[in-house]
Amino acid sequence: LTQVLNMLLFNVMPIAVECTMALGVMASLAGPECAFAALNTLVAYVGFTTWFSNHRREIMRRANRAEEDASAVFYDSLANCEIVKYFQGEAHEIRRYDK
Repeated sequence: LTQVLNMLLFNVMPIAVECTMALGVMASLAGPECAFAALNTLVAYVGFTTWFSNHRREIMRRANRAEEDASAVFYDSLANCEIVKYFQGEAHEIRRYDK
């Protein structure tokens, strides 16, 4: 809870105040249309960045899961290589690893 409050107080709030002040100055100097366009650009940027980060995170999770599964099969095959050879299961282990 303390970490979240510190992050809000020292990271989010200063950015929100600065953006509000910048949009206010922009609206007074260049007109409300310009400030509205800048606000829309900022909202689009935040939305796209959030979507792209979540999409990339999901891709990385799937890649990590696939690598973890492949490593588990590989090390399981190595640990039990005598048993695999004894029962002639090399083809089965290759198919399992290729999945």
